[in-house]
Parts: sequence; C-alpha cells; structure tokens
Amino acid sequence: MKRIPLISILLFIVLFSCDIEEIPDSQSESFVKFYGAGLNDKGVKVITTENGYVILANIENPGRGMDICLIQTDKFGNSIAPAAVIGGAFDDEGNVIKAIEGGYVIGGYTRETDYADKDIYLVQIDLNDPQNYLPFTRKYDLDNEIYDLIVKDSGIVVATGYTDSLGQGLNMLLLEADIAEDTLFSKGNLGTPNDEVAYAIAPTQNEYIIMGYQRSLTTTSGVTDAIWGLRWAGGSAGFEVIGPNIHIEGSHNVRAKAIAKRNNNEYYVACDVTETGSNITHVEIIKMDIEGHNIMAENKAYGEYSITIVNELKLVDNTLYLCGTSSANLTLAANSQDTRGYMFILRTGIDGSQPVYHYSGDGTTFTGNGFDLTADGGFILTGATYVNQQSSQSAINLCKIRL
Repeated sequence: MKRIPLISILLFIVLFSCDIEEIPDSQSESFVKFYGAGLNDKGVKVITTENGYVILANIENPGRGMDICLIQTDKFGNSIAPAAVIGGAFDDEGNVIKAIEGGYVIGGYTRETDYADKDIYLVQIDLNDPQNYLPFTRKYDLDNEIYDLIVKDSGIVVATGYTDSLGQGLNMLLLEADIAEDTLFSKGNLGTPNDEVAYAIAPTQNEYIIMGYQRSLTTTSGVTDAIWGLRWAGGSAGFEVIGPNIHIEGSHNVRAKAIAKRNNNEYYVACDVTETGSNITHVEIIKMDIEGHNIMAENKAYGEYSITIVNELKLVDNTLYLCGTSSANLTLAANSQDTRGYMFILRTGIDGSQPVYHYSGDGTTFTGNGFDLTADGGFILTGATYVNQQSSQSAINLCKIRL
C-alpha cells in the first residue's frame, strides 16, 4: 500500500477561537484550524460550498448542556459569520447534515429536560439566516435518534437511526416527514426482539436500503454484532431483511457504518470489523446488490493501525473515499467515541485495489468524523482534538489535505 506522509500537529491549546490567522494563497495547500471553547466540542460533518466550508458540530454550552453548532468558513478555514447555535434549553446533538436549496437539513436528537429520553430532532436551516430555523421533533417511548437522512425532490425527509421501544430493545427507526409543514407521514419501528441500529440510508429506484447492525447474545461468544439491513418501500409498506445475506468470516462484531450507491443494483457498504478474541478492528468494503447479496469477488480489508474505524463513505467518479479514525492504542475501545489517534482519508478504486492513505493529527488525540472533497482536488476533514487520550475536553477541528 502506498503511504502518503501525514501532517503532524504538534501544538494543542485548550481554548480556541474560530480564527487563528489568515492563510495566504501560497499556504492554502493544507491547514488545520480549531473552533469552540475546548470543553466537549466535536466536528461531525463538513460540506464544501462555493466560497468555503460549512461545519456541523456539537458543542458543550454551559448551562444548556450540548447544542448543535453550524460554522461557516472561507476556503482557508476562517469564520465568515457568527456560529449559529441551534437547540433548546437542554441537550441537542446533530449527527447528519444534507444540503437543500437555500439551506440544510440536520438530523439528531433533542431532550425536553435534563436526563430526559432522547427525542427525534430534525432542523431545516436557511443558509442566509441560520439562527432562524424550523425544528421538527417527535417523542416516542424511550430514546430515539437520527443517524442518517436523505431529502427527496419533494422536500420530504426520509431518516433512519434507532428507536428504543418498551420491551423490545433498540429497533431500526425509519420515518418520512415534512419539516416545513410539521407533518409526520410515516414512522417505522422495524426489527426483532434483538437490538438493531441503522447508521446509513440510500435510495433505490423505488425503495430505500437501510444498513446497520443487529446485536444478539450467543452461548459461545456473548454479545455479537452482525451486519443487518432492510429494504423498505416507505409509508406503510412492509420491509425485507437483507443483512443476513452478508457474512464476514473470523469476526466477532461487524457494523455497517456507511453506504454509497453506484446504480440501482450496486451499493458499497463500509463496515467496522472487530476480530474474534481481540480489540483489533479494521474496515471492510462490501459490494452488494439490491437483494443484499455480496457481489464483490473478495471483501477488501483496510487499516494500517490496530484500530481503524470508518465514519463516512463517498463514491465519486469510480473512486471510493472513506473517512474515520486510526489508532495504535488497543486500550481504546473500537466502535466508540473513545477511539482517538489520527484522522484519515482512504482512497481506493471501486474494485478495492490500490488503497492510498492520508493522515492528519498526532496519532493520539484526533478523531475523524466527516469529510468532503474540495474544489481544488483535495480533502476537507472535521472531527475532534482532545487535550490528551484520557481527557473529555476537546475542540472542533478542520483539516485540509491537498495532494
């Protein structure tokens, strides 16, 4: 595997401002910037815009718990407007952001009071006035959270995540909603008495594919996570389970974390795979058809460190791009927010060949949560940078890598 030299970050300051300094054009090939108060602040996703970038982040707001934060920057990472703080008087967090005409849709969760159960939270934002937003909330049995969404041409949002139903454990959550009209068209609580969580959704020609994991108890290995997916036609239509058609040998826990559509019958799924009897975790890419069958001749495994987890996948011009976190420290739990090391971008062909890795960070305190391609052929990444491996204090980071 070809290795691209990493960008080393040697200085970390606990308190950050949104603007460190202006970077001239001659230095715009790469940069790292930090935002937030350095409490418990994390970048989640980033979108390339015509003039720069938009960062979706979650920040700790003293007296209010967690809030969703939207940061707009120029192409050098300098803030170009006051950060928009979104949410109520208690915890609010965003997990996904998608662009729509004139703005964005954010999905996550909200709480009505301290320590209350999580409620579904969708927010529609006007780009010209981010503080003036349309919230959409729904309360169900226990915790509910959105991890991914798509926006149809009609403006209807189709979202997925999980819902915690009384007596049933976690089930995959599916819903269709019109935020502007505050209308819920359908809500699916889909699954079995085992736990199921959906991380990613993709459209087919007439349906949706939802991918995540199912947790089960076995007599030999205790708790085991396996790939689990559904194909759903929306509304009150039934669903078909497709995940069990995919199996990865020699693994203890497998979670489908992201999906990318190539055409109406070909989809790429990126999975975290923890090896049996260890904490060693790598990433595997599966190519599947609409029925959930694995149609790649051989699953491709990736990772140059002991723990490599994926958080986002994109397919652009017959090239696959993955973003996540890599760490050499096996004491850090894989598949959790505790994994800290390098932010990484992995680039590979659609057949999984010739992977190229790009790293940023110091190897111990960075997490990579989201990325986008830049207008000049590079990558823009966001995540968190912690004071150290044990601290809960972190800042939002924005890193540009230009090859």
